[in-house]
Amino acid sequence: MSTNNPNGPASLGFVMIKKEKLSREKISISRLKKKFVFIFDHPDVRMENTKNFILYKNNFMRYWLSILFLLPQFIGSAQSLFGSLQEQIELFTKRQSMSTQVCFLLDLSIHNGKKRFFVYDIQKDSILQSGLVTHGDCGERYLSTVRYSNQPGSQCSSAGRYRVGASYKGIFGKSYRLHGLDSSNNHALKRALVIHSHTCIPETEIYPDQICNSQGCTTVSPSFLKTLSSFIDRSKKPILLWVLDRR
Repeated sequence: MSTNNPNGPASLGFVMIKKEKLSREKISISRLKKKFVFIFDHPDVRMENTKNFILYKNNFMRYWLSILFLLPQFIGSAQSLFGSLQEQIELFTKRQSMSTQVCFLLDLSIHNGKKRFFVYDIQKDSILQSGLVTHGDCGERYLSTVRYSNQPGSQCSSAGRYRVGASYKGIFGKSYRLHGLDSSNNHALKRALVIHSHTCIPETEIYPDQICNSQGCTTVSPSFLKTLSSFIDRSKKPILLWVLDRR
């Protein structure tokens, strides 16, 4: 970028000079020909071409006014592109012949001492119930924040959408199989990822303390599993469980 040498005081300004500090002495523009310089409002700068400066200043102002004008449209376009979560859920559950009344949403980016398993009313766009839930330890002694993997044997949580399947009685009592519906969790059955309860999960939030890890399963408190069972067992269609990836 080349720069004119205007002759008069500037009214706006910013000075950028690569690898060189400005002193209080007068700046020699010719000395800075080969450098990237964008000069406004420096007390020692004299402009040689006021008209060019005014033109540049007007273009600069028009540029920022355009940005301010287009910003709300950009935000609206982004919202339209991604759509609301409710719209995505409605569309997906209809296509998959799943319940369009209720689903389960998990945001494992939330501290695990806080409630982050949400029973969501799709039609009313509201939260019906919430509870604590584990994330996988990924084979480590303890993992304080979630890490995702779909690899068998990883012992990590898997992000994505699941269909809550049939119940069975396992080593932790009543459990529900999970069928992964995305490429990020399609090994769920092979990995034996299920919803089950464990007594290491408290009923109430314990933040800033943390709860136990699982080996990738969606593990909740015994009481909260009963709450989930009431929704699953009375639903005529399979329920969507969505582990949201907020990374």
